[in-house]
Amino acid sequence: MPNSKTYYLSSLYLPTVTQPYEYFHDEVDLLFELASVYEEEFGSVILMGDFKSKIGGTTFQIKNDERSRLCKTLMSTHNLCPVNIELMCKGPVNTFQSYEGGPSTCIDHILVNHAKLQHVKQAKVIDNHSFSTSDHHPILYILETESHIPSQVETGEPTVSWERARNTNCIEDYTFAVSNNLWTVKFPNTALPDVIESYYSCIVSAIKKAEKTLYVIKNQSSLKIVLE
Repeated sequence: MPNSKTYYLSSLYLPTVTQPYEYFHDEVDLLFELASVYEEEFGSVILMGDFKSKIGGTTFQIKNDERSRLCKTLMSTHNLCPVNIELMCKGPVNTFQSYEGGPSTCIDHILVNHAKLQHVKQAKVIDNHSFSTSDHHPILYILETESHIPSQVETGEPTVSWERARNTNCIEDYTFAVSNNLWTVKFPNTALPDVIESYYSCIVSAIKKAEKTLYVIKNQSSLKIVLE
């Protein structure tokens, strides 16, 4: 982007707790190296994904273990902070909920430099959208870059009450509807942009149609900051 600083985004999936701690330590060591090189030579680093570790913050207090202490050292060394557990972030604190009704916790994070936190215009953990079908809740945030001016757009899109869907056992009906709608969608045999876009549109349409099996909340119009 012209007249804008460079941001390097790294999507992570760190070793699970069922694997030896040494594996986790080795991967985080690579993040130390990545952040050091890219921050010094190129621009700001944003680390995001499934850290397989709880990280304490403003809205999420934890008892540190080996993993969280190592992540905390990574953050302090490179002046990073977890956007998803700052006061600005809306939605549930926990980002992971086991399908089997097991414990919920916060192991997914977006880490940005403290100096860039003022440019984060919106952050939320999404738990009420029909696309939120994983046991991990998506984290959305909007970062204002130096070369972009935000504009206000009205949106009143309906949202899904996943808590009510779970309580009324609608999840099975929803997954069946999604599967049934996707049954006729053919996997593309080429990687042309138009073909991929059409395939993506078919998937979105299948999921949206399946929403009819869920309880939908019709929201009042609200203002959302978007970047153009």
